[in-house]
Amino acid sequence: MKGLLLKEWCVLKKYFRLTLTVCAVMLICGAYTGNWLFIFTAVTVAGSSATSLISYDERSRFSEYLKFMPLRARTIVSAKYAVMLILTLGFTLCGVCLRMIFMHFGGGGDYAETVVYGTFVVCAGLVSPCLTMPFAFFKGVEKARMIYVLGIAVAFAAAGAVSVGEPQSIAAAFPLWTAAAAMIFSAVITAVSYAASVRLYRLNRN
Repeated sequence: MKGLLLKEWCVLKKYFRLTLTVCAVMLICGAYTGNWLFIFTAVTVAGSSATSLISYDERSRFSEYLKFMPLRARTIVSAKYAVMLILTLGFTLCGVCLRMIFMHFGGGGDYAETVVYGTFVVCAGLVSPCLTMPFAFFKGVEKARMIYVLGIAVAFAAAGAVSVGEPQSIAAAFPLWTAAAAMIFSAVITAVSYAASVRLYRLNRN
């Protein structure tokens, strides 16, 4: 597992440096201006890098090499999901913290609303990779592209629906308890997606 995570880190550092840098810039801009769509986009693109790692494995034939390694399917799948969760949660946490810092030095704001928005970003950001990765492990990334596009569309539609209206009305419509509900939903879709990925990867491997 450690070896796989190290390999993923090396690939991200070499081939995804520009993408993650752009995501970081968008994150900072969104936190500074209060534009949560910027933060959501940065989180979604960063989290979806895990799917791109599967595509890299296919192009480099590393996925074929993995089939003959003495590694359990659960271990191989876990490495990709670990990357997805680290990037999604990491970028979201950075966005929320930066937004609170900018609010503190810029005249204040609704911190509870920021927390709620952050949990919604996590929830929406996980939709696309959680839908795509089981199909990517089973049939390959190219055949999972339509699922990826569908996931992105659903996630952006959800983000757009939440972004409509004035901040005061949003805070009233989504109280603090909805943050816990969003995180529970995020945990459920991630667990279901992970279980499906493990099962489908075993079928593909055999």
